[in-house]
Amino acid sequence: MIEILINGEKNKFENSISISELIVMKNLENLSVAVALNSEIVNIKDFKVTFIKNGDKLDIVKPVGGG
Repeated sequence: MIEILINGEKNKFENSISISELIVMKNLENLSVAVALNSEIVNIKDFKVTFIKNGDKLDIVKPVGGG
C-alpha cells in the first residue's frame, strides 16, 4: 500500500502507478493538465514512465481561461 498527496489530499493505492495511469483514474485524460512531482514539473512525454512512490507529493493543475 502506498500513500501519496495529490493537491494536498491523501490518497492510497495498492501499488505504485504511473502518472499516466493516475490521470486516467482521476478522469483527467481528456484535459490539458500540468503535473509536478515533489515540486518538479514532469514533462507530458514522461507521464507513462514516471511512477509514483510512497510518500510522493503531486500537484495536478488545469489551465483556467480568463481576462
